[in-house]
Amino acid sequence: MESGFGVFRIRGPSGVWLLAVSRSGRWRLFVQMSLHSSLDLEHQAWGRCKNRSDRWLRKDSQVAATEAAPVGAPRDILQWAQEQFGFAPDALQARVLESTARRGILKCSRQWGKSTVAALKALWTALQTEKATVLVMSPSGRQSKEFVGKVEEFLKAMGIKIKRNRGNDMSVELPNGSRIVGIPGVEATMRGYSAVDLLIIDEAARVLDRQYYAAGPCLAVKNGALWLLSTPFGARGFFWKEWERADGEWEKISATAEECARIAPEFLEREKRRMGEEWYRQEYLCEFVGVEGGSFREEWIEAAMREGIHELVC
Repeated sequence: MESGFGVFRIRGPSGVWLLAVSRSGRWRLFVQMSLHSSLDLEHQAWGRCKNRSDRWLRKDSQVAATEAAPVGAPRDILQWAQEQFGFAPDALQARVLESTARRGILKCSRQWGKSTVAALKALWTALQTEKATVLVMSPSGRQSKEFVGKVEEFLKAMGIKIKRNRGNDMSVELPNGSRIVGIPGVEATMRGYSAVDLLIIDEAARVLDRQYYAAGPCLAVKNGALWLLSTPFGARGFFWKEWERADGEWEKISATAEECARIAPEFLEREKRRMGEEWYRQEYLCEFVGVEGGSFREEWIEAAMREGIHELVC
C-alpha cells in the first residue's frame, strides 16, 4: 500500500473499522466488527469489509480517471461513435458528423436517424471543448427534453457522471464544465444565452421565423456553429428560405428515405399509397411541397404547432 491512500484498519473503543482512502482524496468508512467478537468472526468480517472497500476503491478510481482524462479522445468522431456506442453511420450521417462547417442544413426524411446524429454531434462538441455551451432548440419543450435524454443515454454508456443545473431538467453538465442545454422554441428563452459554441435547431421547419432570428446573436462572441435539421414543412419559413438561397457559406445535405438502406422499399410503397403523393414527397422525399406565400397566416401555423393541438380549424 502506497502512503496516503489504500485501506486502513482502525481499532476504536466501540469496534474495529476499515477506512478506505482513494487516490483522489475521497474516503469511505466501513464497519468491521465489535471488539467482543470471536477471532474467527473477526477474520470473516474483515474479509467481507475488505472486499467491499476494494470494490469501492476500484469504482472510485474509474470515476476519477473519467473526470481527469483529457476530453475529446479519440480525435476521430466516427471512431468514437463506433467504439463507444456501436454506431456505424452511413455515408450521409458520417458527412454530418464529420462536417466542420460553421453553417449547415440537413434536409432529411422521417426515421433517417436525425436525432441520434444530432445528439452525437452535440456531445462530441461538448467533449472536445472545455466549458463549451451547446444549445438545442426544438419546437416544444417535450422535444428538447427528449433530445437531452438521448445525450444522457450516451453519457451513461461512457460512464461519465452527469451534473444537472438546478431548476432545469433539460440541461446536462459534463465534468469538463461543458453544458448541453435543450430549449423550446420560445423567443424570450433564447435571448438568455450567449457565447454559444454550437446551436442545433431540430425540426427547424416547425420553428417560427422570429425564434430563429432571435437565436442568431447568441453565436456572435465565439463565432459558433449553426446547424438546421428538419424534414420539410412546406415552401415557407426560414428553413425553406435558407435552403433555397444557401450559398457557399452553408453546407447543404439532403437525405431521402429512398436513399436510406435502413428503410425497406415495401414500407415506402405502403406509405405512398396511405399518404398520397404530396405528403409522401414531403415526409420521405424531402421536397418543399406547397406554394410560396400560401393562405395560412403565421399565427395559425403557430397555433397548429403548439403541444396538444392536433387539428386546426380556419
